[in-house]
Amino acid sequence: MTEHPDKTRRKRLAHGGLAQMMREDPRYFDSNAPEHSGMVNMVTRGYEMLAEEDDDTTSGSRLAGAYDRMITDKKTVDLQEGTWLEKSGRTMMLAALDDHGIDFPSGIKEEAMALRKLYPKRAP
Repeated sequence: MTEHPDKTRRKRLAHGGLAQMMREDPRYFDSNAPEHSGMVNMVTRGYEMLAEEDDDTTSGSRLAGAYDRMITDKKTVDLQEGTWLEKSGRTMMLAALDDHGIDFPSGIKEEAMALRKLYPKRAP
């Protein structure tokens, strides 16, 4: 059975965001940095969340909700898909991880807190 197309899109978005996060934060690669294990755990949890994510983008889940808002926001969408995937994926993954109570390494935490205003929780 093929995967639901929305789930595939969300995986690509989040994967691009995680890849960008790792490139931009050298602490991820420095095993002596105190943030290293936190970053590894955060990225690992991000991938676990993708596997758990519902196929329906209207489910109200954090990752799906962020995806919904981004594809309808003209200011966010960059027509050059590669750039859009990376920027949007990073935002989505931070919002989703923050919503799931992941402990962020320093520096990333402040960015995630700012995303709460961009992507408020949906009413149940």
